[in-house]
Amino acid sequence: MIHSIPVCSALAFCFAIHYTAQAQAPDLDPAFATDGLMVLPDGGLAEFNNAMDHMPNGDLLLTGSAWDVVVYAPLVGALPVWRVAPNGSMVSGWGTNGLVSIDLPDSREEGQKIIAQPDGKVVIGGFAGVRILPS
Repeated sequence: MIHSIPVCSALAFCFAIHYTAQAQAPDLDPAFATDGLMVLPDGGLAEFNNAMDHMPNGDLLLTGSAWDVVVYAPLVGALPVWRVAPNGSMVSGWGTNGLVSIDLPDSREEGQKIIAQPDGKVVIGGFAGVRILPS
């Protein structure tokens, strides 16, 4: 029996592999995105993926954080949430080209867990750090 699973890295790209129950190396699934590999849209920042779950319809949901790649530090900015169709294409009706950015005022957000509920709603767990500016 052949199984196919999506895999996403911390650097915001995904690939799908299929494997069999026998002891052999898995292969990229050519039916997913471009030859089994995709790079998630970045929204103009360096986003990192921390968590992934499946929607009831098979879509993938991913969340993470945004970073400044020049000084390699977290940005005060938006928490990214991507939605990817089972074939590896971005879900166009989800935010802008499959990316929703959640921005809380004056804070740095990071999604560390994402759960797709059976009714299609999404729950994200993580943290937000608030900046305290001197008076």
